[in-house]
Amino acid sequence: MKAIILNKPRGLYGKLMLRLKEIEHNHKFIPWSNSYEKLCRNYSLNKQEIREIIFILRDFGLVDVSPLGIKLNFEVKNG
Repeated sequence: MKAIILNKPRGLYGKLMLRLKEIEHNHKFIPWSNSYEKLCRNYSLNKQEIREIIFILRDFGLVDVSPLGIKLNFEVKNG
């Protein structure tokens, strides 16, 4: 799948995508435990709420979800 380029992401979903990009570290998948650790602390949300937001991003085509974790289908353009 071709990567989607995001320019100046805003709002809750934009900030969430920036946080996911921070923890990606060039791995193929972000482990679920890492995503829960980073996102639950930053937004004071529980695991179920984070999971629902991730599945919304999946429905938009921004991420792929597997039992291994989350694969990002977007790049963030600085500027």
